Amino acid sequence: MTASPCVYAGDTLYCSAKSGFHPRSQRSVFTPLIDLQLPQTMRNLLNNLEEAGLTFKHVVATNVYLDSVAEFQL
Repeated sequence: MTASPCVYAGDTLYCSAKSGFHPRSQRSVFTPLIDLQLPQTMRNLLNNLEEAGLTFKHVVATNVYLDSVAEFQL
């Protein structure tokens, strides 16, 4: 689930704790599969950016956290 909304500090929008939460799902994360969580996470982030009149072009840094390094493929 999203832990916090995006907030402005000066002219910078900060977003944190985005996840694969689906608003119409009864569960916090709608699937255990990372291949499906990632697109939903990105959609959730884009929704917040669009509310602020921004797009992914405005993002300058991000961090991704995995439960297991096995989910990361080079």
